[in-house]
Amino acid sequence: MTQTFIGYISQDFTELKHNMGYSFGIGYKSPLSKDSKTVFIRCTMFKDVAAVHSRLMPYLKKGKLVAVSGYISDNTVYQGKDGEYKANLRLTVSVVTFVPNTSSKSDSVNDSITSSVMNDLTQADADIKF
Repeated sequence: MTQTFIGYISQDFTELKHNMGYSFGIGYKSPLSKDSKTVFIRCTMFKDVAAVHSRLMPYLKKGKLVAVSGYISDNTVYQGKDGEYKANLRLTVSVVTFVPNTSSKSDSVNDSITSSVMNDLTQADADIKF
């Protein structure tokens, strides 16, 4: 099942070993957390998917708002520097989409853009032939 997350790139792209693709991170505020903790997702984009997105690569930098769609591959639990246990999701990315940053506009505009991006990603998934 494909999952879609919208968040800010938290780590710039780094090339995977043996030129297999790229790795990057995104972060978003969890709507389920009472104290709005940031959830970080480690994303992997393999070479075939990266080739499709090659023109976007120079613009996918830390701080950019993106929507990523793909498959959750595993979940890692680790102990942070502060001693607390934390979880790190891993996502194998099939689609990356830029999301306009409208932080100064109303929530209804943000919800409209998010809905539009989600519809586009759902349609893109439906267009993929196996």
